[in-house]
This record gives sequence, structure tokens and C-alpha cells, in this order.
Amino acid sequence: MSEQEAIRKLKQLKEKYTLHDLVKHLDIQQTTLHRWLKTGKISKNMADLLERRIREKNL
Repeated sequence: MSEQEAIRKLKQLKEKYTLHDLVKHLDIQQTTLHRWLKTGKISKNMADLLERRIREKNL
């Protein structure tokens, strides 16, 4: 998943779930998720991590 696809997917999940729910499901800190959503930027490694966690939880 590219960085922009990861951000797009995260924004879609944010519409469906609250930030607190995403923290629980993805096991990523709230400040990190908030920063990604606010800036629209994510590193390649973190995009891969986000993709794996989304796939594992079937979100």
C-alpha cells in the first residue's frame, strides 16, 4: 500500500469508527493516528504496518 492509499484508508476508517476505537483495533497510539490524519503524511514503513494491522483485524 502506498502512503497516500494508507492515509485514504485511514480516513475511511475514521468515518466508520471513532479515533478511540481505531486505537484499540490497530494498536497504534492516538497521537500518531491523529498526526497522520492531520498532516496527511505517513512513512513507508508505518504505511506497511498500518496495512498489516488493518488486514489482521479485517477492518
